[in-house]
Amino acid sequence: MPGGVSLAYCPHSTMTATALVAILGLISGVIGTVLGMLNFLRDRAAVEVSLQWDLTVTPDLGYDSTKKWGVITVVNVGRRPIFVSHVAIRLPKATWSDGVPSYLVVMGGMAGKTLAEGSPAERHIVTQDGLQEFASHWRDMVAQVNDSAGRVWKSKKLRREKVPSWAETTPPAGTSRGSHEERTRPLEAPAFRRG
Repeated sequence: MPGGVSLAYCPHSTMTATALVAILGLISGVIGTVLGMLNFLRDRAAVEVSLQWDLTVTPDLGYDSTKKWGVITVVNVGRRPIFVSHVAIRLPKATWSDGVPSYLVVMGGMAGKTLAEGSPAERHIVTQDGLQEFASHWRDMVAQVNDSAGRVWKSKKLRREKVPSWAETTPPAGTSRGSHEERTRPLEAPAFRRG
């Protein structure tokens, strides 16, 4: 064609059906790979664990309503079901022997349970009796959950201003912390097993 360039005559600008299919395949392959990776990252198992101290219970729950209790909350926030094998409180490193971690195993949390996506949170009530021996390292105590795949999920350390009553350095007015033997006796609470 005089005065203009026809794409039909330029060998480098023509696109064959094979090249068009190859480009469309490349684009759809990249999109599929990206979506697959996003689904993989989104569909992971994830567990949130929290630990709270100094909670009171109502008298009708079968617990002593005059005492303060701790609560470990475990919730599945991921997209895969999780089988929780056991729940424990990890003791401070200062109490470990030979660098081996020590735990207070919550006996009610030993049965194991499957937490599905969107299932209600599991709560484990734990006694605060006998925890005074760990008062100087109270911030290092965290709740820990182990699942059947061997993964460990831990709660965050509590904020410095949230000192539990069992870790206070001075007793509240009108109370006594007892003798040295009473404050440092071994943990004998029925809800715990030291491991």
